[in-house]
Amino acid sequence: MNQANPTAFARFADQLEIQNCLYRFARGVDRRDYEVVRGTYHADAIDNHGDYNGGVDGMITWLRERHRDIAISFHHIGNIHVEFTGPDDALCEAYVLTWQSLAGADPENSDQNQPVEAFFAGRYVDHFKRKNGIWRCQHRTAVPESATLLSAGARMSLGPNWTKGSRDLSDPSYLLKARLET
Repeated sequence: MNQANPTAFARFADQLEIQNCLYRFARGVDRRDYEVVRGTYHADAIDNHGDYNGGVDGMITWLRERHRDIAISFHHIGNIHVEFTGPDDALCEAYVLTWQSLAGADPENSDQNQPVEAFFAGRYVDHFKRKNGIWRCQHRTAVPESATLLSAGARMSLGPNWTKGSRDLSDPSYLLKARLET
């Protein structure tokens, strides 16, 4: 009969906590819930996102400005590899696909009001650290692999009966959470 390995179960729980932290980051950015984003980093963390490289407070300021005119943002996190390098340290590599609708971002388009769709494929290479029993990102490097701009052109209309999402706390996921918590 096999004996349960408590260390393996603990590491599995650690891995799930790290994965959920990545998912919270993506959700926080896509819903412009920057306090959720902040909660995925340790206070003294560093993020290198290409155009921004620095601490968490600066990252939040940069994200607020960068996402101000992004009408749609959709992050997909996949292929998460976690390798524990110590009892409270882990290397995490996660594949990231991002689709965003950018207002007037197409330099080739003479009509600057024409939105474009931006598709990014890359990875987050992260050092996750457990402090006070909580796993959060200590250092992130965003590694782009591909970036493509597509002219939006005519958008498909889904009709009035479809539930619309929003990039704020009035999104259906937040409204459902508020109903369930009351």
